[in-house]
Amino acid sequence: MELTHTCQISLNELKTERIDCIIATSGFHSRCTYLAENVKSEESKKLVITFDENYFTALRKENESIFNKLGFVSAKAKADSGKEIEMLLEQVFRGNMSRELNIIVDYSCMPKIWLAAILDYISKNELHAHIINIFFVFTPKKFVPEAKKKLEFIGPLNAMKDSIQNDKNLTLIAGLNNDFESIVKLTNNIKPQKIFVFLPEPAFSHEYTESVIEKNKLFLDKIGEKNIIRYPANNPEEINSKLTSLCLEMRLSSRVIIVPQGPKTFALMSLLLSLRYPDIKLWDITLKTKHYDPEEGMASGEPVILKVIFCSDDEDEYY
Repeated sequence: MELTHTCQISLNELKTERIDCIIATSGFHSRCTYLAENVKSEESKKLVITFDENYFTALRKENESIFNKLGFVSAKAKADSGKEIEMLLEQVFRGNMSRELNIIVDYSCMPKIWLAAILDYISKNELHAHIINIFFVFTPKKFVPEAKKKLEFIGPLNAMKDSIQNDKNLTLIAGLNNDFESIVKLTNNIKPQKIFVFLPEPAFSHEYTESVIEKNKLFLDKIGEKNIIRYPANNPEEINSKLTSLCLEMRLSSRVIIVPQGPKTFALMSLLLSLRYPDIKLWDITLKTKHYDPEEGMASGEPVILKVIFCSDDEDEYY
């Protein structure tokens, strides 16, 4: 299926939509239940994907209990793989004979590799539905200064399509968050010819923006003001405009790698851009939380919702 259109909508607009399926993720953040508790759809299929992990177990069980009471069917998946996600999507789509489907994907606590698996599955498969409207929902969290995390992985988001081989001319586009050391390590490893950074300003909280600037000060000074792109974290369409403009310019003369760190609205737009232009590579940095303040995972602010429309080839020209 082909990605044809995107537009941002409000939570109130989402509540007026007929929803066929809700896909949520349950982790240890309390915000992961926010959308499920605020969008009521008795007729829709409800699936919650839980992590095949055993730390912060009490918080996870508490959230899973809430999803269970709301009528969600639970399934486990590994945080570093998209294979289980593809199998779950088979169950969601293959038995549905509707011409048009409306699906909510709450990616607030979803690993990027799961999000990528959802997009890849829909784009690569010819499904029965001619039109699939996916409402990608991100609920911001309360800003709490984060404790140091353990680096677990730096590398291609998808080893099959995002690997680079002996590319000498690289442009790195890095989304910034509070993890300064991993970005520095990545640049030292791949040695890009050009570096651009996307800075969330404004982010969902002023304190977060200040923290990101402070943690990355040495890196920002080295990059230089002309290579810093500021973006509003709550405006996916503006993110898309700035990111697309830069990538299309850079890909004419170099291999482009995006590291979609920072607010997940930036990650979503990076994934959608890579779907349109598969030569743009996505790399991931994953960290493991060792000490967690429950206040950090509280919902804060209005969800950001992006409606993404996929059409089958024969429907596309009429949409």
